[in-house]
Amino acid sequence: MDWKFINTSTISKHNMDQSVTTISYPPVHDDNKSIIENIREAVYRCQNFSSKNCNKCELSGKIYTEDDPVYLYTLAGVHIFSNHHCYGTILVHDDNLKYLEDANILYECENRFIQYHNFQDIKIKFSRSNGDIQEGFIKPETPIEYSEHYECLGVRVFFENDNLEMQKFVPFIDKYSERLEKESPGLITNNKDFFDTFELKITVKTGSNFFVQERINWKINMTELLDSYGIKYTFI
Repeated sequence: MDWKFINTSTISKHNMDQSVTTISYPPVHDDNKSIIENIREAVYRCQNFSSKNCNKCELSGKIYTEDDPVYLYTLAGVHIFSNHHCYGTILVHDDNLKYLEDANILYECENRFIQYHNFQDIKIKFSRSNGDIQEGFIKPETPIEYSEHYECLGVRVFFENDNLEMQKFVPFIDKYSERLEKESPGLITNNKDFFDTFELKITVKTGSNFFVQERINWKINMTELLDSYGIKYTFI
């Protein structure tokens, strides 16, 4: 995915299918955009801008009246990454609600997340930055995510520290800690008994099959990563 700034108000997005999507700031109405182009723009915009066109369905591009309103929907798992009230939100009319799943698919694939899985709502042991092992909690609807910093998959673990709720991204595998100047155990090492019997079940949504190449690339990438960790998993 290649982003090129054309000027201060327009961004050109080069997609996996060789198409180009133009995103403007502030948003400009364009009747000529396809459903796929609107979904691409909406997914990018909801992660980067808070401005909205009132009464416009961002997935279809159509304008509706106050008597036939659009509603604000949130993409799956975005609450883990930001508590901003507009982050990850898209205005959608009920007629076009079926395209929200396609927006979630694009969001998942482009960011290398696993949105729908069973590694959640569980207590887990993890390593703190100081090397201490502590028990934390993986909240419901927490995505598995790819970290560019660690170059691996991991998950946000929530825990209490001095009566304050905190979160920490924890890799599945051991990674070198500059602070400790040694390897820091990942989730698999700290929870060996759990992972000996656990099977990660990943639900793969297909939607309208708008983003087939993105989904293929995502599945190849997730398979390679999970295979290298030795985790038992299945796509369902």
